[in-house]
Amino acid sequence: MVLLRYISRYLAAIALAAGLCACINEVSAPEPDVDPHTADIFLTLDVNVLGSRAGANHTSRANESYFELPELDCEKLHTLRVIIASAADRTVEANRLVTLNDQGIPLNDNLTFRVTPGDKYIYLFGNESSLPEAYQSILAATTFRTVVPASVDNGTLTRTGSAPVFDWTAGEGTLRVPMSERWEVSVRQAATPADRYQSARLFITRAVSKFSFRIHKAANFTGASSATIDAIAIDYIGSSSFIVPRNTVYSPAKDQPSTNLYEGRFITAFSVPTVNNTASTFVFKLPWTFKPDELIDDQVYTYAPKIYIPETRTPQGGFNVRIHTNDGAFSEPVRLPNLDLLPRNTHVVVDIAIGNEHVILVDVKVLPWNSEEYEYDYSTEIGIATDGYLRFTSSSYLSLDPATARLVLDYPNPARGTFGISTPVGATWDAYLITTAGDQDAIQFRTLDQATGTYTYSTHLSGSMGNTLNTISIVSTMAPGSEPRTARLQVTATLPGGATIPVNILNPNTYGKNEYLTIIQNSQ
Repeated sequence: MVLLRYISRYLAAIALAAGLCACINEVSAPEPDVDPHTADIFLTLDVNVLGSRAGANHTSRANESYFELPELDCEKLHTLRVIIASAADRTVEANRLVTLNDQGIPLNDNLTFRVTPGDKYIYLFGNESSLPEAYQSILAATTFRTVVPASVDNGTLTRTGSAPVFDWTAGEGTLRVPMSERWEVSVRQAATPADRYQSARLFITRAVSKFSFRIHKAANFTGASSATIDAIAIDYIGSSSFIVPRNTVYSPAKDQPSTNLYEGRFITAFSVPTVNNTASTFVFKLPWTFKPDELIDDQVYTYAPKIYIPETRTPQGGFNVRIHTNDGAFSEPVRLPNLDLLPRNTHVVVDIAIGNEHVILVDVKVLPWNSEEYEYDYSTEIGIATDGYLRFTSSSYLSLDPATARLVLDYPNPARGTFGISTPVGATWDAYLITTAGDQDAIQFRTLDQATGTYTYSTHLSGSMGNTLNTISIVSTMAPGSEPRTARLQVTATLPGGATIPVNILNPNTYGKNEYLTIIQNSQ
């Protein structure tokens, strides 16, 4: 893993999974009369954030992705502490805390460290301000020529009672998801002056896990379950985990390259604290209650809380899920399939089908966040899916000007497009074509009636916030006239409480500050 690096040569860093991009500065050359066999080594680190593991198990269907980019700002790397110590006696040779900018680039630092030849322990700590204060103090005090205390390896993240390790549902604030890793790196003795410049490519791992839920009606649902669902429970969640990975086994192994998406790696084994680590039921309270019989056939209630829990091994060898209703009853527990361990850096997406009389069917599905269909913004405010901004098929219109947000129809063909609004769950969306010039309602949505195979036309469409892109076709219903016809495409969201809010489905990177798209049919 340790590669040659030469004087006055910039090292290209790699930014993966919204992780760290180490932009390397020049390193001063050694003096000509320095003996390369005894001189210190300049070790440059290239650190990536390990791709998050989505779902629960990698023995599943083909064409599914199991690794994802960070969804929230708090899941990205903002600070990085590097501690380098001799593996022989744990004496510290370097301890540095580096701040990163919004693009994940170190500020005023090239991650180059002066070390002696030999085997090293390299500790990486990301976003350490979220770690326990006493642990932060230990890291800061592990300075040059001190010895790395055992408390660094033995530190734990612990949740109290029914609380999670971190709960940012009310807002992220300044806290970040902590990350950590310990590497064993061999720094070879320099055989030539050029050998004094070496590098190591490492990764760092998020130290916690999280759940998301998708709830819908089972195929046999008849409406018999009228109770309101207000919470989801997961049984056997641990209360404590190590900050630094303990006995963790990766697939592919740490010293092997990964060809997975975002260079992700599965965790197949790990250790957790054996003292003060009681497993218990963790209850996820829903932000909005709902009745299953009120869900339409294809509607999915999606709940992705900003809640983080410890990595967990259970004596039971698995986890149960239950739903809770406002009549005070839990459903019968159902074992989550394919989830025998809950490693750190894991996002488990649980798909729950509601049957009659509180019966539930459960599947743990892998939802690739990089795909078009399931790219969510899981915030508690109006959210456009990352790939869900309004997008038209380029061959279906005459012209599209992003600067003015104006699209010209190709009569009599429809302009075909998609958009997606993912949150808040329980809300609905309405799309309107509002005439601004020319004949009233001359520009309309065209919808295919699947039952009859015929087209219907309207100036209003509606749907529920969900996990799929909405397909639209906009067409002029009249031949071009003597004057241009224009209509404005606008979308609103109606929240569960009844409030209606305008939604800008135009990508601001493409359309700037425009809040609606103008549809035009040119004159003859």
